[in-house]
Amino acid sequence: MSLPYSDDELLALIAEAFKDIFDDLDVEIDANTSSSDIEAWDSLAHIQLVMSIENKLGVKFDAAEISQFVDVKSLMDLLSQK
Repeated sequence: MSLPYSDDELLALIAEAFKDIFDDLDVEIDANTSSSDIEAWDSLAHIQLVMSIENKLGVKFDAAEISQFVDVKSLMDLLSQK
């Protein structure tokens, strides 16, 4: 079963999670955004992002999947497999 979102809708939902976790309404992301682009994106923020996205989309990631999430594109790819 795949998620019922287009890539644009999925990116918008992920962007909401980034704005919430980083408490920054001006943060902008695209598919290429990685932790090197956002100074506050550390290991704790990474886990918070995963949890937020799991809650927003009703999915669960295992540890191996979480470690594959190195940028927004890889997260979108993982979500497309859910």
